[in-house]
Amino acid sequence: MNTIFVNMSVSESPKSFLKGYLFLANVLNSAKIDKLVVPAIVQSGSTNVVLDCQYSVPDHHFTLQWWFSGGDAPVYEWTPPLAPRVTGILKGRLDLSYKVSPLATEEYREMRIFQVDPQLSGEYTCVVNYNGVKSQETKSMQVLAPEKEFELLFEHKFNRLVEVTCYAQSVHPQPDLTVEYNREPISQQTQRVWRRQNLLYDVESTAQLMVPECGDRLEVTCRLHLPQADYTAIKRRLLHIGTLVPCNLGWKGNPSNIGFSLLILFVPIVF
Repeated sequence: MNTIFVNMSVSESPKSFLKGYLFLANVLNSAKIDKLVVPAIVQSGSTNVVLDCQYSVPDHHFTLQWWFSGGDAPVYEWTPPLAPRVTGILKGRLDLSYKVSPLATEEYREMRIFQVDPQLSGEYTCVVNYNGVKSQETKSMQVLAPEKEFELLFEHKFNRLVEVTCYAQSVHPQPDLTVEYNREPISQQTQRVWRRQNLLYDVESTAQLMVPECGDRLEVTCRLHLPQADYTAIKRRLLHIGTLVPCNLGWKGNPSNIGFSLLILFVPIVF
């Protein structure tokens, strides 16, 4: 075992002890965050969304701050007995008349948001500062905007070739759109994503499908997935395939009639 000896004069020892004692006392009597309540997912347009920072403080000589996504200044700050101060992205979105408690140390600890849109997606950090000692905790909130339009379309190109187009509009967060045939993704498909100024996304996927020469019906699915919001929407339609000549003759026996012998009906599946 190695022992380290530190030389300390008699005059320095009491001062160091006092500093250590004061530091320890300051830490023990500082603020502590007990629980941070931030909804993981909220829907765009929701009202009365509450973010709550529950803490313990020795008295009212503290400052509560909320920070948004690593910003350079707090978006919410409250130092009792003053009124809360709101800046940045939360300005004009909070109900400042709301008080969670009559206690002077807790009345404005919650933020009640009455106007929610995708711009509020991000990380929220609560910071409680008491006598220079800070306690903080961070949680994320994702704002979900479900699709306003969701369509699955078919276009018969020629012979057995069908083009499948699926699109969804005004969604958030960033979407993934997949076209499936008989419950399996079509290997070759093209996806395009556009981001609007309001942070909403439009997305479109197209795929080309060779329908079988003889068959009854095919099921085509469009799957919209928003990974960050754990949200999925599905659109399904059936292609009913019929031939005007027998299967054993129509395609291979008389290829000149291929363009005329295929009858495709597009039938939506109703959920």
